[in-house]
Amino acid sequence: MEFSFIRADDSLAIFHLSPIRGPSRGFIARDLTWVKRFQARQVLVDRMMSVGALATGVAHEINNPLSYLLGNLNYMVEECDVIAESLGEARKRDLKESMGEAMEGAERIRAIVADLQAFARADQESLREIDVKHILEFTLNMAWISIRYRARAW
Repeated sequence: MEFSFIRADDSLAIFHLSPIRGPSRGFIARDLTWVKRFQARQVLVDRMMSVGALATGVAHEINNPLSYLLGNLNYMVEECDVIAESLGEARKRDLKESMGEAMEGAERIRAIVADLQAFARADQESLREIDVKHILEFTLNMAWISIRYRARAW
């Protein structure tokens, strides 16, 4: 039988009781707290490895069509002046602005894919310089996605 209780220091303790059979009766108690904590951490590690594998697969799948998209957008931006000659100046400006926004969106997707790939390779240890600002921005962007609809200003 397993049971748990809260210790005086507010930490959780988990014990397993086994009955003693024979002439003397009683119980043997084994502290499973560290075992349970280790198992919980191992589940988290396994989950993170799965997320990493998923991120790698998703990044790879996104990269292929993204290459076509960026190539075609670059071509369209280069040809924009020729295409837009028959348009008025205002429509030409709108077309260039729309193409620029599409390029920004595609480049943002490329950055997200690169971040996912970096996340998936996080277990590969290597000594190298890193851009801490970029890592913090990526972390804040990912956190903001999770909290933007739940957070409230004080």
